[in-house]
Amino acid sequence: GQLLVSTAPLPLVLKQLDIAPPIEFPRAPIRVTRWKVPGADVFQTVYFPERYLSVYRASITADTLIAESIAELDETDYQEIERAFGIHIDESDELESVEQKYGKIAPIDDAVRKQLLFLLTHDHNVYSLGRFATWRNILLDDVVDDITTIKKLLKANNAYDVRRAAA
Repeated sequence: GQLLVSTAPLPLVLKQLDIAPPIEFPRAPIRVTRWKVPGADVFQTVYFPERYLSVYRASITADTLIAESIAELDETDYQEIERAFGIHIDESDELESVEQKYGKIAPIDDAVRKQLLFLLTHDHNVYSLGRFATWRNILLDDVVDDITTIKKLLKANNAYDVRRAAA
């Protein structure tokens, strides 16, 4: 049959396939705001652990400043970001400010998570790839491992199909 490699959030894939999950998928939205920083060519990230701030991480990648926050940025957030990078943020340089509904995900029971992923792969030929599709907080390096795992599963399934067809 046809197979699908999915990066869509696990609860959305389950819903599309009319599978009622036995658990909730805890998550929280984040806001991502981007600005151009004229003349910058920097690769730097600053974390903001202070509870009174909405911003928790900001990065400059080349000439783009990206701030991640739990709510709309206020004057205090702007001041802290400017202080951390030694720059002035001009509102006219804002590129976008968007909410990401699946910004922060919380872990779920690992046995249930694996059971759901097995069900998707085994019964629906859906191979889940990435943080939201596998519902775990991972690094980009882990995604490379996931690709290797998917390749192994596909090889094993193809070998099984060939043996079954020959029988």
